Order: sequence, then C-alpha cells, then structure tokens
Amino acid sequence: LLADDKSGDLKRMFRLFSRIKNGTVPMAANVESFIVIKGEEINNQRQARLDGGEKDKNDDPTYIKALITLHNKYLGVITENFSSDALFQKALK
Repeated sequence: LLADDKSGDLKRMFRLFSRIKNGTVPMAANVESFIVIKGEEINNQRQARLDGGEKDKNDDPTYIKALITLHNKYLGVITENFSSDALFQKALK
C-alpha cells in the first residue's frame, strides 16, 4: 500500500488496527522496513555513481535532495494516514 500510495487504504487500516492493543506495532515495523529499503536504494544509487567515476563530495546535492525528498514524503504519509502517531514517527527516524 505504501509503494502504491494507497492513502485511503492506509488510513482505514490504521483506524482498524489502532482499535486492537498493540495492533499498530507490526504496521509501524513494516512502514519502517519500507522506508529503510527506500533509503538504501538512494544510497545504492549514489554508490553506483561513485563507482562509475563520479567524484565523492560531502555536499552531494543530488544525494541530499533525494534523502530530504524521501523524508518529506513519508513524513506527510505518517501525518496524513497515521495521525502523526508516535510509533510511526519513530519508524521514520
């Protein structure tokens, strides 16, 4: 659902699972895993550019912009779909 940006489904799923004690814990773990994978993809893309001969820069604007875009996107998803629940905010860190 995260990969396909299914906001409505995510909201409904969160509301349903939040009624169950610790029901959102596995959801938050899945969200965290998904975000980590997306971050690793960005890291791998940067590494591929470096392996291809691009000079390593501490302030690589493409890399930094991609990370900030990823963070902002999923911050919005967590705010909108998971009511800024602390468990999901922790998953974003």
